[in-house]
Amino acid sequence: MYTQQRRIQMSGGKHKTEVIKWFLQMKPDKLVLEHCVIVRLLGVLAHGQLEQVRPKKAFTMPIFLYEKAEHFIYIEGGIDDGGAASVRAIMHWQYRTICRGPNSILQNLYDVMGPKAHDYISFYGLRTYGRLYDGGPLVTNQVYVHSKLMIIDDHIALVGSANINDRSLLGSRDSEIGVLIEDKEFVTSRMNGKPWKAGKFSFSLRLSLWSEHLGLHRGEVKQIIDPVNDATYKDIWMATAKTNTMIYQDVFSCVPNDLIHSRASFRQSTAYWKEKIGHTTIDLGIAPEKLESYQNGDLKGTDPMERLQSIRGHIVSFPLDFMCQEDLRPVIMESEYFASQVFL
Repeated sequence: MYTQQRRIQMSGGKHKTEVIKWFLQMKPDKLVLEHCVIVRLLGVLAHGQLEQVRPKKAFTMPIFLYEKAEHFIYIEGGIDDGGAASVRAIMHWQYRTICRGPNSILQNLYDVMGPKAHDYISFYGLRTYGRLYDGGPLVTNQVYVHSKLMIIDDHIALVGSANINDRSLLGSRDSEIGVLIEDKEFVTSRMNGKPWKAGKFSFSLRLSLWSEHLGLHRGEVKQIIDPVNDATYKDIWMATAKTNTMIYQDVFSCVPNDLIHSRASFRQSTAYWKEKIGHTTIDLGIAPEKLESYQNGDLKGTDPMERLQSIRGHIVSFPLDFMCQEDLRPVIMESEYFASQVFL
């Protein structure tokens, strides 16, 4: 169980190779490490060997780090894009893990503490917007994230290729590699309102990522030094994600969102926007030329770019209710069905 001072935040961020490159380019006199361990896991599917050595540390590393945490865990990760069946299968297992069914993370927390569960764990995504081309329509799209990153208490960072799933961690499927970094040099910081010695690398990495996600300027970074204080977690992180999500929904009615609970409502939304603006896609939201709203009984049109000026960074809330009325499991005619039967 997570205490009030121990929180998990999940979102997307920089590509893992950028983070590792940044780490390798740090000058020795700027960074001293207590531990820097390269963890390699060789999987049979990727390497083709039937016999293999399975280093226990490779696939128990996330559990070890969870147990080591005292205050917070920050995780970044992403999913692969694919066909409709693949996306549905991934969504099914994601939602089953996060919030749907008696064994999901949120349901177990709800059973113990009710709505306060969101004080202990939360889920996010990244989104951006721009012109599709010069003079073209204003569009939005989810930011594709392929990083696998974990930061523990601003002391330890794990950067690598492994997802938190059986495919990466069982030791019998994909090959993975990761860098476990534990700081030796510390800087003065804050944790839950109290003085804290943060690891120089882990701390600077988190501040860099969070500043990008939240759209903070250099002079505003000090606002997120304490990651679990309510002034950071609720008033900045959660509030920014909520505001950004509302703006994107107002301008683009983008998918996925918490308003679409079934395939029928998805088809209805798609048909509505196709008729209204002439074209649409599943993920690439396209804004109308003018946003319509009633003011004093009169229909007014405003430039959507004016509304988007209030967006900060890229963080948005994860749509926990998207397709909540649907069974997203693969059906027997789809190849994903057989994969789920073999590896369950």
